Amino acid sequence: MTKDKIRGALAAVLGFKPVKTIKHKLLVISVHALLWGLFLILPLFIYRIRIPDASFYYREVINKSFLIGLFYFNFYFLLPRLFQNRKLFSYFLSILGALAFICIQQFVLEVYVLKTHARRFPPFYRMYSRPFIAKAINVEGPIHVNFPGIGDEPPPPPPFMHQRYPRMLYMITLKDALGSGIVILLLSGFIKLAHSLFISEKQKKLLENERLNAELNFLKLQINPHFLFNTLNSIYSQAHFKSEQTEHSILKFSHIMRYVLYDSNADKIPLSQDLEYISNYIDLQQLRLSKNITVHYAVTGAVAGLSIAPLLLITFIENAFKHGISYTAPSEIKIAIAATGKSLLLTVENAITQLNRTTTGGVGLINARRRLAVLYPDRHLLQVVENDHLYIVNLKIELDHEN
Repeated sequence: MTKDKIRGALAAVLGFKPVKTIKHKLLVISVHALLWGLFLILPLFIYRIRIPDASFYYREVINKSFLIGLFYFNFYFLLPRLFQNRKLFSYFLSILGALAFICIQQFVLEVYVLKTHARRFPPFYRMYSRPFIAKAINVEGPIHVNFPGIGDEPPPPPPFMHQRYPRMLYMITLKDALGSGIVILLLSGFIKLAHSLFISEKQKKLLENERLNAELNFLKLQINPHFLFNTLNSIYSQAHFKSEQTEHSILKFSHIMRYVLYDSNADKIPLSQDLEYISNYIDLQQLRLSKNITVHYAVTGAVAGLSIAPLLLITFIENAFKHGISYTAPSEIKIAIAATGKSLLLTVENAITQLNRTTTGGVGLINARRRLAVLYPDRHLLQVVENDHLYIVNLKIELDHEN
């Protein structure tokens, strides 16, 4: 599985992609419920001690449920409606209000609902025998508590207990509530940022693909008129002289037109079909070429089962026929296509004629580079070597298997 497919699967289950079906919606809800269930339950198994007081677990579940609500409130309401619309002051006030609500909620639950300060932790007293705790509550020296024997009444708490413990409890409760609220807000903010980047990247790719499709459709409408007229003239000459190749030429020409106008509408086509189009194109080009122009075309390797973007390789071959032919001197064009596994190597070599010395590249090659960057990112290598006499293109692509 490729990196893009993994990212797409994660985006789908987390809800980053638009939910279009009930099945997808149920999947997203199930994944979110599982993650929040781990958020609720997992910390209880991490504690090294087991607290028998049921109110402790009630408090954990209720507090974290409100934090989950804060997460979605920030993710679906505050961030898209205020922050992303640059209403920063309103967003800041809303965040302060949300944090204040979480603090009040946990304080009310701790003090007035569960009333933990009135009955919490009988073993709490032994903690005050530690010097650093005694120092924290401004008591000089360690506190020693004599624990009763079996059947004896427990001793009364130290005199400072009822005075200082509630205040400490309130501060700890508010501090925990504020810290948890800030962490949840940051978490929802980071996830929203990742979600926005994913959507932005997806929209960018969609726009780029739409632009490339528009360029591809434009290229279809701008089929080289010289190629069409020359091919038709060549077929006419064959028919005039009653050549046995006339039928084959007409058939190849019809295959080319069908490929360009219909088959190339797909995102990917079988590589064998694209190579057949290239072969027909070269054969028809040779109808109009003189004997001084030599074309070498070879395909090696197994191409079955591979797919490629349509009208991609032909751009480099058309460029060779357009700029590498001289009608006053011998010319040579070499085209080699080799398939090894999923790798495809295209090599096109042509002489640079004096007439076309400054126009060996063009809009077609620029579009081809752009299509390669979008359709095969990090999966292609294009090298162009040009000197005074030769123009060489080496293109290596990692292709996909046919679906």
